Amino acid sequence: MSQHRVWTAALSALAILVLGGCYKPLNLEQTPIPGNTLVLEFAAPIRYSMDLFIDGKPVPIKFSKRNKRLWIEGLTPGEHNFNIHSISYVFGPEFDFFRVDEQKGAYFFIQLRKYRSALPKERAQVSIKAYRRQLRKQGVDLNAPSGDGQLRASFTSGRVAPPVAADYKQAQAEAKEKERALRKLEREEAKEKKATERARKKAERERKRAVKKQRREEKKKQKQAEVEGQTPADG
Repeated sequence: MSQHRVWTAALSALAILVLGGCYKPLNLEQTPIPGNTLVLEFAAPIRYSMDLFIDGKPVPIKFSKRNKRLWIEGLTPGEHNFNIHSISYVFGPEFDFFRVDEQKGAYFFIQLRKYRSALPKERAQVSIKAYRRQLRKQGVDLNAPSGDGQLRASFTSGRVAPPVAADYKQAQAEAKEKERALRKLEREEAKEKKATERARKKAERERKRAVKKQRREEKKKQKQAEVEGQTPADG
């Protein structure tokens, strides 16, 4: 093995080790993913072409201007696995199996590092435009809907929900409304707790003042009795 290949393998292994352990599952109760859908969110926008495989089969990707969140729709309920490959990036961590059903999807947060692992043999391996032209020559329709075993993979811009999930925005709005209501309730509880604490401290101060006043009065009576030569009664 040449020295160049040794360094290439070492750098690739180091990058994967650095990226390891970065899997961050999304809380599906707060941000629901549509059923039978896989979402891959990348730490940085994808600027070069990449290949996606679901259960070992290639899935064409529809890229957008800001390629950061990839939605894969049309999965069948059950367990699947995915893999992504690019000669321009090293992805991590290592990808695991995931499960989807009619009600819930799956989410992975993907770290990446730009690293040209090999010289491209075709422009489509690097250029997104060349990748699109290649798919058009192959007769692949990236706008075809998912279903009947056909998967659809497309990037969305930023935090915008995919067009196929019409109820996604409503679910997000409901989640935000619940969060606001929860925060309001927490503020009210904190306010009530502070008011209760203030009232308790005030009552405690008044009790101490009353005790001191009573002691002063008792001492005053005792002194007055001593002056008059009388012994104060026990009390």
